[in-house]
Amino acid sequence: MPHYQRYILVDERKLSLPVLLEGLREADPAWSLEGLKPGPPETAELRYAGERYALLELNLPGEDVCKDELRELEEIAENSPGPKQAVVLHAIEKARALIAAEVVWADREREETLLVLDRVWAWLLSHRRGLVHEDGEGFSDSTGLILAIR
Repeated sequence: MPHYQRYILVDERKLSLPVLLEGLREADPAWSLEGLKPGPPETAELRYAGERYALLELNLPGEDVCKDELRELEEIAENSPGPKQAVVLHAIEKARALIAAEVVWADREREETLLVLDRVWAWLLSHRRGLVHEDGEGFSDSTGLILAIR
């Protein structure tokens, strides 16, 4: 069963997968994108040190896929009460783009893979306003988990 992580971009600055790659490579040149296809939706394989870690897709709110994913995330947030529920719902409502990452486990342990991908979300959280959603976990900002899935 696929495992997804998503970035809900609320920042007004535009973002593309090449811009994301440029930022990641400033910190570590081992990052690369393979098979970049211009969008919409923009897609590519995210690699670190030559190994595939995720299949990325960047969607914009006008696209059907993005509308469907945002509706699904809204439903998840609505069914997960907590003190930051309104923050999450507001971010979903104001989303300017959605980056979906289908995690590629390969022969790696779960934690090893997720630790590498955490660097992607950390870069985004420190350079573009938004929230991370992880299947089965919840929604996070730069401080950590702010709304757990119930």
